[in-house]
Amino acid sequence: MPGADNSGVRRCARCDAAVPLEARWCSLCHAAFEAPYVPPPSPEPVYSRWAGDAVSLGPRARVAWTAGAVLVPVAVVAYVGVIGMFVVVAWLFLAPVVLRDVWRRTRVRPSR
Repeated sequence: MPGADNSGVRRCARCDAAVPLEARWCSLCHAAFEAPYVPPPSPEPVYSRWAGDAVSLGPRARVAWTAGAVLVPVAVVAYVGVIGMFVVVAWLFLAPVVLRDVWRRTRVRPSR
């Protein structure tokens, strides 16, 4: 029928009768339908700040980046002096961006 909503209906291959999608048998000719393929459920993704894999930083690298972010301004002031304070002020705005990306939770493979 034109304009009818047939989204929940399929056709029987044997007699062309309209049957609901969830039906296992045709109500007219009693032909069995193959069960639709249902893929197995995928495992829930695992996110971690500490577990590292081939494409993310592990705990040692994250701690090293954090220590570097803290020690860079100290080293700049120690070697450059008062002019280095401008670098430190700029670093105060840049360091949180760097550390946010370093400590972002990344997707890791679940352990088996």
